[in-house]
Amino acid sequence: MQYPLTISFLLSLLLVTPATAQVSAPVAVVCSPDLDTDDDGVPDESGLLGEFSVTFEAAEAYDSVEVRSDGVPLLVAAGPFATGESVYLDNAGEPVAFALLGAWELVAIVGGDESESVTCDLGWSSCGSLTPPADIECEPLNPSVEWTNADDYDAVHVLADGVAIARGSGTYDQWWPFSPSILPGGGEYEMQVVGVRESDGCLAISETCLLWIAGDEVCAQPDLLVASIFDQATTLDWDSPLLLLADPEGDRVDIVEVQIELDITTPRVGDLNVEVTSPEGTLVTLMDGHGGDAVDLQLRFTDNGAPIDTLDGTNNDAEPPARFTPAAGSDADWFGEDAQGEWVLTVGTDWALSTVNEWCIEVFADEPFVLHYPIFIRGDVDGNGIFNALLDALRALDFVFGGAAPPPCTRAADADGNDEFHVLLDSLFILDAAFSGGAFPPSPFPDCGIGENAIESKLNCSVQTVCN
Repeated sequence: MQYPLTISFLLSLLLVTPATAQVSAPVAVVCSPDLDTDDDGVPDESGLLGEFSVTFEAAEAYDSVEVRSDGVPLLVAAGPFATGESVYLDNAGEPVAFALLGAWELVAIVGGDESESVTCDLGWSSCGSLTPPADIECEPLNPSVEWTNADDYDAVHVLADGVAIARGSGTYDQWWPFSPSILPGGGEYEMQVVGVRESDGCLAISETCLLWIAGDEVCAQPDLLVASIFDQATTLDWDSPLLLLADPEGDRVDIVEVQIELDITTPRVGDLNVEVTSPEGTLVTLMDGHGGDAVDLQLRFTDNGAPIDTLDGTNNDAEPPARFTPAAGSDADWFGEDAQGEWVLTVGTDWALSTVNEWCIEVFADEPFVLHYPIFIRGDVDGNGIFNALLDALRALDFVFGGAAPPPCTRAADADGNDEFHVLLDSLFILDAAFSGGAFPPSPFPDCGIGENAIESKLNCSVQTVCN
């Protein structure tokens, strides 16, 4: 009986790990932040976001290479790269934030196999012989960072929570002009300034100051059909019920930057004319016949974007959306205005049948504001803090049939909790609950609360309710 031996032999075959082809790692790797983006031999004076360069020699033929920081790709470059080829890469077209201190890794890829990562040390370290920048101050009203250069630097870097987001020459002493969009999502950031002496790789890091950046995006999906040259308009209400200024007495959200995102289905982008008007009546033209024969668009408009004249079939529908500057006017035209109120998007087309699928407005303000979800009692249509089935049902019906004002909180008027305010159905739901043994309204009921869909709800509600 040789079965045990046979079984052992078969198991040994199953446990053999197939040999994997080893990709040879790149050699002669050098990484450097690109202080001189216009290649004139002088570090740039203005703040720049995350541009860097990498050089290496391919040890074999590669399909692609990746530059990574803590495992996260900073740059993915498609090949092919030939054996022995000396390669220069940079990310000037797609700047990113990156860690100033530490190391990057370069990985070569062939098929599905990767080389070992090659560490690419920037060669910088903190040293006591270089005095750090002093007197750092964060200014939230017109967001910026200012400081005093306490030594001779070849370059300075601005850090937000330890990540380099801007840099300039050694004489640079403030981060200006400033774009809050560099700090995505808003919030509080620890800002620092780093003086750099390139001759010996010395860094000197300042103390911190706290910078508040407030931003919130509100979107609408109008599914607006635009045909022929007759302009169509749709509105977006930025009286955001989900926003409460850090100062509870504040009644304004003063704009320091606005970004607008568009998603439009169209057979020809070049036929579109797009304008946005603020609640205070200031009009900015986003597009006016730009984009040529490109089909469909998904764009983000901001003052730090590419010129709209460069819009074409290669960047009209990217993910994430490409950034462009408005065709006429600027988001600076809205600075200092109150963001709250009705924004109007007007779209015209030269005969190309188009649909506005979605548009979003992201506002950055001069005061920190926090998310605040409305507190209410579901079914309390008249907003008096008491659920009275008969009176609340009559209040809803009076809105449609009696000419009364809309309910103060449509979230509360949505008695059945389906995130739609339908006067007749919600009124019947209330009456059925009170007089026919039907189900009572879902949470928040019978006490004040925010509801289970506070974040996703499309319905409006006054911030100052009886529950507040």
